[in-house]
Amino acid sequence: MRIIVFSCLYILFFPQKFLAGQLPTDNIQISVSLQPFIDHEKENYRLQVIQPYRFDKTTLFKAMSSLAYQKRGVSWSNKRRVFNTVVTQRLTPMILQNFTLADPDQRITFRVKNAAGKTTLMGDTFLTTEGLHWRMTAIQRIRRTVDDFSVSGDPWRLVPLTHQSYKTKEKIKNLVQEITNWIVFNQIKPDLERIIHPSPPSEEKQAAPATPTLGIKKRLKILEELKRDELIDEKEYKVKRQKILDDL
Repeated sequence: MRIIVFSCLYILFFPQKFLAGQLPTDNIQISVSLQPFIDHEKENYRLQVIQPYRFDKTTLFKAMSSLAYQKRGVSWSNKRRVFNTVVTQRLTPMILQNFTLADPDQRITFRVKNAAGKTTLMGDTFLTTEGLHWRMTAIQRIRRTVDDFSVSGDPWRLVPLTHQSYKTKEKIKNLVQEITNWIVFNQIKPDLERIIHPSPPSEEKQAAPATPTLGIKKRLKILEELKRDELIDEKEYKVKRQKILDDL
């Protein structure tokens, strides 16, 4: 009886230590890699990918921490975090590094396995002019493909929070559908200062000034889109445009 009482008191006064032992995070395996987009995927979803990119660690950490989902039962469950704290802490620097290596034709894929080697979480992320994208294809070992509209209903769905929205697609004319395992962080837009541009070729390999010119054209195009989306005002636009032209 005393053992039971002391155990209850321990749980009451030290709940974090007790619950921490129940979290399946000690032996998880996490992998991150760069993978190409599926054929015509960028065209079908009108994705203008802006990579490589130097993200701020805090920005990525907060984004992952705020990604939520619901599981289907008799009704939808309460909102739950997609990534727990341990996974977020381990995964953030890995994704951060891969964003600096990715090119516009690649997405950063991630996979989390439990101690038994079973995939519990899986998905990908990438940055476009729309914002930062997160797509989940497995949560709690239940898998879904991107853009799957099940007749029987989704087993789980991501939940857009503040400054987040579902990616949409017009599958049939005048019928726009929300992709419930694809979230866009609308406020995390590309910052021109954080875009990593290819290093100019060495003097031995540089035959013509075509490469830097193409880089400048791309920067001007991104700047135009930021102005069109009202992410920068007219004054900022003119200053940044002149700065880009000065590099010619």
